[in-house]
Amino acid sequence: MLPAVSEDRAAEEALRERLAGLASAASVPVPALEVIPDPKRRRVPAQPDEAGEGPPTIEVTEHLVAASGAEQDWHLAACLGWWASPVPRRRARQSLGLYTVAFLPHFVFGLGTLSGQWELPRAVAVVMGLLVGVVLPLAHGAIGRHDRRALEQAGSEVLRRAGRDAAAVARQAFGGRSELSRVGRLLDVEPTPAQRIAAAERHQLQPQQPLF
Repeated sequence: MLPAVSEDRAAEEALRERLAGLASAASVPVPALEVIPDPKRRRVPAQPDEAGEGPPTIEVTEHLVAASGAEQDWHLAACLGWWASPVPRRRARQSLGLYTVAFLPHFVFGLGTLSGQWELPRAVAVVMGLLVGVVLPLAHGAIGRHDRRALEQAGSEVLRRAGRDAAAVARQAFGGRSELSRVGRLLDVEPTPAQRIAAAERHQLQPQQPLF
């Protein structure tokens, strides 16, 4: 067991060093790195602490610790984009409004039904319940991708400042990935591999973007 533990610690330390190098290139403070378990791979591989409380922190899943260097660079740079550019924070505020628009009608409907303020025919209630079950996951996926694209656009600039070709990093990290089904793409909170590569290639054609 000890050799395996030592290898895990060495991998985490290497990831922290990679993060420190990218943060230095972007001229932002080096965030703390917290590794969280994710046995079913349901989380985004890396996510900045967006609460703004305490020191800057990035949460990474245990799968990212063992991922390729290109994938680590991509996700770490995207997280650093939260502090390196105002765009992701502005996008997050917009998304809060989108969540409100998407969730409030369903919340009001559910509250009214449970409190008995209105009674709907059973068939109508079933249909409304099905709509809620479909619309909310779709909204969650769309808003998640909306936020992630802003982070990754800023992350592409972080990679550029670090002397990395963002398009090449994206191709190395995601070029071998298979695409999800059409339904899977609608529900996923992350852009598809093809979308990530295309976005990074477009970014390479743009002049250097200001950070902060």
